[in-house]
Amino acid sequence: MTGRRSRRPSGERVFRRASATTIAVLLAGCAVVGVLGYATGPRLSEAVVDAAAVTRLPDQQLRLFADRLVAEVDPSEVEVEPAVPFTVSTSGR
Repeated sequence: MTGRRSRRPSGERVFRRASATTIAVLLAGCAVVGVLGYATGPRLSEAVVDAAAVTRLPDQQLRLFADRLVAEVDPSEVEVEPAVPFTVSTSGR
């Protein structure tokens, strides 16, 4: 039986194949998580309002904070009920 190779994979070959498969799966998982993180929009991280003053006094503020920068907001994109005069401003960090 000289010159014949065994068809059974060696331990080193099995280890290399398993390692390569594991690394490929981990890289694919990281890519999916990265794409999903990039594709989602900004999330609201905090809202600040003086609840006692906003119901009694005029010109009170509701401040919304996002985890990312947002585009300029047009007042036509905001709805307030009951309908009262309001202003909208957007600023970066």
